[in-house]
Amino acid sequence: MIHRKIAIGFVRLLKSDITIKKMLNTIYVVEVEDYNLEEWRIDLNMLRESVPEITWNVSTYAVDIENMSLNDLYFATV
Repeated sequence: MIHRKIAIGFVRLLKSDITIKKMLNTIYVVEVEDYNLEEWRIDLNMLRESVPEITWNVSTYAVDIENMSLNDLYFATV
């Protein structure tokens, strides 16, 4: 999962796979084990202040911003 506008990527990697990290040196890479774990949250105020290029127009019924998975985020924003 890579977002071009803010250059952030979530990548499932093996610990021994450092080649992809070198190739993606312009993207902030977050290694994750599972895109389905509901362990992520979004602080919308911080998002608006930190990354004004991004607008959050996702319904509260689509994504629980206090407890979401990366798949929730992806499918709600693509």
